[in-house]
Amino acid sequence: MGVGRGLWLSVTRDCRTGMTATALTIDCHAIGDMDAFWERYVQAVGPENCVHFGRNLDALWDALSGGGPGWPDVEHLVFQHSNALLEMPDGDGAFLLQRLGDMASRLVHMKLELA
Repeated sequence: MGVGRGLWLSVTRDCRTGMTATALTIDCHAIGDMDAFWERYVQAVGPENCVHFGRNLDALWDALSGGGPGWPDVEHLVFQHSNALLEMPDGDGAFLLQRLGDMASRLVHMKLELA
């Protein structure tokens, strides 16, 4: 189900367990800088969840690992076309991808995927 330009929300049901999981996909194509990345993230999560969200990587970690401001309220967060972030100037995209990858490997209560 589409929820906005570059954003998808999907709901899946595991036939074995009967559990339902939600995934939010954020398309990283055509994100030119960090401000645009944070704007896309806030648009995906919903402004009401981001009133006190800091729009930085520490705030993102707090949101994803502890349910702080900016929590996406899904079990699975996908950054689609994440390699497109490498097109950001000044190495910002490479740094962002590295940090997102680090977060993905450390998260316990949700899955973060770079696709």
